[in-house]
Amino acid sequence: MLLGGKGKNLWITPPFFVDYGSNIYFGNNCEVNMNCTFLDDNIIRIGDNALIAPNVQIYTAFHPTNAFDRFGEPKEDGSFEFCKTRTAPVTIGDHVWIGGGAIILPGVTIGHNVMIGAGSVVTGDIPDNTIAYGNPCRVRRENRSDTLQKEDRESCLQE
Repeated sequence: MLLGGKGKNLWITPPFFVDYGSNIYFGNNCEVNMNCTFLDDNIIRIGDNALIAPNVQIYTAFHPTNAFDRFGEPKEDGSFEFCKTRTAPVTIGDHVWIGGGAIILPGVTIGHNVMIGAGSVVTGDIPDNTIAYGNPCRVRRENRSDTLQKEDRESCLQE
């Protein structure tokens, strides 16, 4: 099996790209649309009733920002060691919708009942019951039962 675990009613539309697959866990009633990339060098845990739009990228791997920390000292012939990689898990709660083209960075936790807007770059945790979008992704408002009424859609387009 490609995945580490899954609940009932998982739908993944190909192509679907992973590093290993065995570190990805889905809850019940989840859909992943086409062309998503999950770099699962660490655990990616997705809760129940998740909707992941096309071209979403979820990363658990990252590299040190300092070149010396990334590669170490050059060898006598001038070559370097292979780039050092670190990892951090990603957790996505229940009832989450991640809009198309969003990027979720390592170590992020997205709470329950959250909507992440299309094209967002999620660099930090997003609390429960919120709508967040942007680059960097920030909480914009509470996720009410009447979410994405006309004023919400217009506000998203203006920001």
